[in-house]
Amino acid sequence: MILEEPQSSKERRSIHAKEYYKNNRLRIKKRVLNKKYEGWGTSLAEKKILYKSQEGRCAICHKKLTLMSAHLDHDHKTNKVRGILCSNCNTAIGLLNDSVDRTVSAAFYLKRNEK
Repeated sequence: MILEEPQSSKERRSIHAKEYYKNNRLRIKKRVLNKKYEGWGTSLAEKKILYKSQEGRCAICHKKLTLMSAHLDHDHKTNKVRGILCSNCNTAIGLLNDSVDRTVSAAFYLKRNEK
């Protein structure tokens, strides 16, 4: 079967973009992460240092993480980075509005209802 050469420049750009992404996935991911962390005053290199200082584990549940699965937790008011968390712990404290009182109350609730 003979494949036809793409006709439009849009088709050629699309094919080129897909090929570039396939060959440069890690480079693109690093660029995206660096851009994301810029707003928090940190970089991917600093995330790696924090990751190593926590021995690649979530600061709350201590689950082993990969660098890419680790979430950089930050205070939403100050944007100050607090640590590396797993997805579940990061989501949990976010849903508790980063409130120490709510978190303690949740812990007491769970403890009270333990069997």
